[in-house]
Amino acid sequence: MRLLHIIHDVFQRLRDGLPPQGTYTFHVSATASNQTVPALLPTEMTQPNPPHINNFAVAQSVNATQAFILRWDDFVDGTVTAVTIPANSLQANSNYAATVGFYHMVIVSNATYVTEAYRATATQFTLNTAGSVRPVVTNVVCSGGSCSFDVLTAAGQTLTVVSTTDCALPLAQWPALLTTNSPGARARILDPRPATSRVMVYCVRNGT
Repeated sequence: MRLLHIIHDVFQRLRDGLPPQGTYTFHVSATASNQTVPALLPTEMTQPNPPHINNFAVAQSVNATQAFILRWDDFVDGTVTAVTIPANSLQANSNYAATVGFYHMVIVSNATYVTEAYRATATQFTLNTAGSVRPVVTNVVCSGGSCSFDVLTAAGQTLTVVSTTDCALPLAQWPALLTTNSPGARARILDPRPATSRVMVYCVRNGT
């Protein structure tokens, strides 16, 4: 595996100067044995087109509590044009260094070594997350056999409502009532369960 790392490092250095295509021969000396290894940079291996982020503006104010799909234009030899960043993977009010790279690569292996030769083009950019709005429960009404309340939040925010009749339970064990996306700055939540003489405590969090 050390030989693989050496060759990989050499090709990273050669790549910066756009080396000519052809076969490169590496002589590796070691205490146990010596090796001469060829690595091929094929004549048909072209420099990839540069990745273009096609929702860059949206990536400057990502809601960290919701899943975000980063999209880019086609790679001339590939089919993948997006990746999903799961909800709650990023922190609110933060920035992240991101890279999308296109590679043309040839990997050759046998019983004793592995070589990699590639040309790559990458686009580096900053992905920014917006500040999350802490949900606020207000206007609780219990009548007609049911309870409802408003949640002050941000439009499009994913909300999860949990509830319990036993406040001694850890919050992580409170049963989920529902998950929804707020239609605006205020969301009306209805608990469809019959309202009896029980005491019910609600909690609302961003995300799922």
